[in-house]
Amino acid sequence: MVKKSFPWHEDIYNFVPGWSIVDKDIQFLKDLNVNVVRLGVHWAGVEPIRGEYNQTYLDITYGIIKKLQDNGIYTLVDQHQDVWAAQLCGHGAPLWFVKSHWVEPGHRMPAPQKAPFVNLDANGVPTNEECGTIGENWALSYLDYAVGNAFGRLYNNYDGLGDAWAAYWKVVATEYGRLPGVMGYDLMNEPWVGDHWANPLLLIPGVADHTTMEPLWNKGNDAIRTVDDTTIVMFEGSTYDILAGFNNVPGGDGSKTAHSYHYYKPPQLISIETTIKNRIKDATRLKTTGMLTEFELWGSSDDAIANALETTRQADRYLQSWAAWAYENVINGDTSAPYPHLALIYARTYAEATAGITKSSYFEDVTGKYWVSWIANTRITAPSLVRISPKLYYPDGIRVISNPPNAVTYTMENENVVQLHYNARTPNGQTITASIQPLYPTEQSDHPIQLWSKLESGSSKIWNVVLNSCIPGKISQQWNTTSTGNIVNAETGYYSIIQDHAELHDYYNKIMSSDDEDTITRNQNLFVWELARHSIGEELVVYPLFEKLLGQEGKDMAEKDRQEHLKVKKQLHTFQSMKAKDPEFKSTLQALYKDLKEHIEEEERDDLPTLEKQLSSDLSESYAKSFERTKNFTPTRSHPSAPDKPPFETVVGLMTAPMDKLADLSSTTAAKISGVIAMHQRKDDRPYFTTNDGIPWPDASHSLNVGGIPVISDVYLMQKQQTFNRSKTLERMVHPCGSGAFGYFECTKSVSDLTKAQFLRKECQKTPVFVRFSTVTFGKEFPDQGRNPRGFAIKFYTGEGNYDIVELNWPVFFCRDPIQGPDVIRSQQRNPANFLLDFNSLFDFLANVPENNHAGMMFFSDHGTPVGWRFSHGVNADGKFVYIKYHFRADHGQKQFMWSEAVKVSGEDPDYSKRDLWDAIESGTPVTWTAFYQIMQPEEADAAILGFDPFDVTKVWPRKQFPYNRLGVNLHQVPVNCPFMATSYASINFDGALRVDANTAGNPHYVPNSYVNKFSPDKAECPAAVSDNVLSRQSHHFHEGSPSEYDQVRSLYFRVMSSDARARLHANTADYLKWTKSDVRRAYLKQCWAISPDYARGIYNALPEKKIQLEEIEISVEEAARTGKCAKFMPKSDQQRLVGKPI
Repeated sequence: MVKKSFPWHEDIYNFVPGWSIVDKDIQFLKDLNVNVVRLGVHWAGVEPIRGEYNQTYLDITYGIIKKLQDNGIYTLVDQHQDVWAAQLCGHGAPLWFVKSHWVEPGHRMPAPQKAPFVNLDANGVPTNEECGTIGENWALSYLDYAVGNAFGRLYNNYDGLGDAWAAYWKVVATEYGRLPGVMGYDLMNEPWVGDHWANPLLLIPGVADHTTMEPLWNKGNDAIRTVDDTTIVMFEGSTYDILAGFNNVPGGDGSKTAHSYHYYKPPQLISIETTIKNRIKDATRLKTTGMLTEFELWGSSDDAIANALETTRQADRYLQSWAAWAYENVINGDTSAPYPHLALIYARTYAEATAGITKSSYFEDVTGKYWVSWIANTRITAPSLVRISPKLYYPDGIRVISNPPNAVTYTMENENVVQLHYNARTPNGQTITASIQPLYPTEQSDHPIQLWSKLESGSSKIWNVVLNSCIPGKISQQWNTTSTGNIVNAETGYYSIIQDHAELHDYYNKIMSSDDEDTITRNQNLFVWELARHSIGEELVVYPLFEKLLGQEGKDMAEKDRQEHLKVKKQLHTFQSMKAKDPEFKSTLQALYKDLKEHIEEEERDDLPTLEKQLSSDLSESYAKSFERTKNFTPTRSHPSAPDKPPFETVVGLMTAPMDKLADLSSTTAAKISGVIAMHQRKDDRPYFTTNDGIPWPDASHSLNVGGIPVISDVYLMQKQQTFNRSKTLERMVHPCGSGAFGYFECTKSVSDLTKAQFLRKECQKTPVFVRFSTVTFGKEFPDQGRNPRGFAIKFYTGEGNYDIVELNWPVFFCRDPIQGPDVIRSQQRNPANFLLDFNSLFDFLANVPENNHAGMMFFSDHGTPVGWRFSHGVNADGKFVYIKYHFRADHGQKQFMWSEAVKVSGEDPDYSKRDLWDAIESGTPVTWTAFYQIMQPEEADAAILGFDPFDVTKVWPRKQFPYNRLGVNLHQVPVNCPFMATSYASINFDGALRVDANTAGNPHYVPNSYVNKFSPDKAECPAAVSDNVLSRQSHHFHEGSPSEYDQVRSLYFRVMSSDARARLHANTADYLKWTKSDVRRAYLKQCWAISPDYARGIYNALPEKKIQLEEIEISVEEAARTGKCAKFMPKSDQQRLVGKPI
């Protein structure tokens, strides 16, 4: 952080936004993770009168440096100047340096100044108002005669001015060199080349560096070294900093110097990456190092944010330390606090020091994850240090992951500094990678975390992520993750076990601190569930490792721990049956937890660290996975009647455990799916085989028979044959190709004002869920990366029953009337006559149902080929009293394949989506969606006012009118889509039970179509008990037959899609349309023309064979909107276009 202005303000002892350096400012700096301040110590302040040094200024500055040092912040003492002196509308040099005749009008440029200045004080200094007329062109002032004259006289030591400057540095080094918090001396900020009017060659980049500056830098270095021989001396080149033209470093010793360089564009004309590379080359040539001591980090425009982020990312990449301009610009004067977007850029995680040779440093500013890699030098006893910003990126603490596992342990020096210590087994010279990551992705309730998305086209978008607010965490209590301070490594079994311990402690505290029976009961179930699973997991996985790796000591430890478990499980058996209102409920839990806590503390302090020392990295990771899998397999209740030791306890427990509401259902089913059971041979311990009804089976090899002829009365034979004959379940009509995952939903914001559903009314309440992902119309035999809608269905196992939501991966469907639901599906399925994909039916149905084309455009865009199940959003509508549209947005982003990529992947791996989902969950990769909802009050749901029908599922609710509200998160699952389809069929039926006729005689199996439409609109309906004006086929759809049918799809085409996306849409559609007949092609392109002639032309031009003329598809929007509609049933007036209000 650059800080130039102190103490030039009216109150140096109190907080003044952007100007002061008091305790509040220092706390801001710590919050921003700043560990060095480049502090302007002005020559004008140190020596206001020539030869007389201002001890008050020096003492106040000493106090500031000392306070920064005490708070872990270094100081880079900077002889800051801009345009040299106040008489020149600059600052830095003392007033006595500049003579009045140097700044007379005859020695000034007419621009950028409005010379001559007329309002001068006694020292010849213009007013702030007059200097302000220069504006943003102030840097051109360096070209002024007076500025060049002043720098020329400094470099030439005119009147001893160069010696006076060196003496200033000796005074500064004498005052501050004894402070360990002083990192270095920056000899001069942005020095000008000298008297460029006397010698214009100085303006050539690099010339002034070795001709005018290098001698003065040597003089300053020599003065400093007389009193301070250790602090780094930093030196800059000419103002525009294009290359370093120095022959040598000040004093000739590169180990005690560093090249200070800046980046602004302009004057730099090249990228920050190229600039850094060039400065590294310069430093290598001079046998020194370098630091980016200034760049622009202020402003809120897209370009300003993008440039600042890019600069910090490149500096990290090339291991360059940096200081940004400037503290004055970070503080918002209205709020007296840092601007949030600037704070996030400053607050990067970084390595302050490594105990070895640093290889790489990378901060993922989207997530707060950080990685540093170095070659270990175990002879260095000091720890490696990583700086973090807990308030901005780690409000609930951190976890540390190392590779190799357990190569380092960590402690906290303070809330900003993580110490990484080698363990006794870390070999010298080994490459170590350590990662600092958020313990939980959380937010503070009054301060949402804003994280940055990737940069796109040079501009940055701010991602306002409200992450999981339900994980408790306090800054003052977040660091000690275990009672012994051992490392928490997420890839080890040790981490899994102490995470369980923390969850048990959390459930215990929630029970003891609550008087609400429902809250107590829910946390009782969770406590019992977690403790039962945890204990069996340890006994099946951990204790056998004790015995295997630790010999007799391990056997003794395992037996002792088993006895402690048995004692706790007997108490648990009593506790699990108690009711929250029982008088002894909490005292029973207290007694149980007292014993449990003693066991936990001993386990974390002695047993687990002893085991970890004996584990290789592979075995440690394997045992972590085995422990988690085994927990899924275990019962969720304690059963003392079962044998004392696994695996028998597990088997009997599974057969005898009562259903713990939904916990058993979720855990045992998930265990089967995750493959836990498949790891062991299935065993039936019954004494004999039986039929499905439990009747003992007499013989497996012979049927009942009469003279060797089997008889049909043999119930065993018939049951076996019937079971075999019906062993295959028929494929479902929609969404047959899919896969699913168990997880949970956590409500992070109560919506009790909107719903009676209890699982949405309590914050931080977790609800088990099952999620299924699928393509919609493809069968199981089809690659799951083909062009198709994607569905996911979510089943919430709530205390009030199951709650189901069905979703698609885009926010609209193909039809709005459920009677056309089956036709949508049939038009996209295989042709029953030849079992081939039928592109004619696909485009014919799109051509005859105008409202289809919003979803149709998404179908042929990149949304039709998402990358697997995990990178799709989901959307659904539901509502009562208030109207709600759900949106499940993938926390890992949205990704799509281009069509050529999807085709390639489908051929190489037909099960790509299923495999990607499985592999992600198996590897522990977070698979999460955040649930949002849009809300519309009943009085808002007026199509005439909105301009669209909010109940038309072929239309979206504009986000500007109905913003997203965050509801909760789904963890460890992957939503994609699920059937959005009514169970009723269209007016003609295809297939079905006992169908033995011509089965539509080869006509299209969907309606409407372009071929056969045998409908009788004048036929009487079946009699009903209500009048015709209530029950009829009259359409009330707002958009039917209206040009507004195409408004949203037109907006999607022009406003949402980029030109590249539109080009891919044209090409994708043409790839399918080329297989169709001419009349189908013509009809479909007419619908595209109604959306936009550009859309139709783009597809037409991409077709390899046209078959029709462009003029044939020109159609009016009104005519296109009436395609496929019966005039009798279309709305006749605006009044009839109100859904739910039949006239």
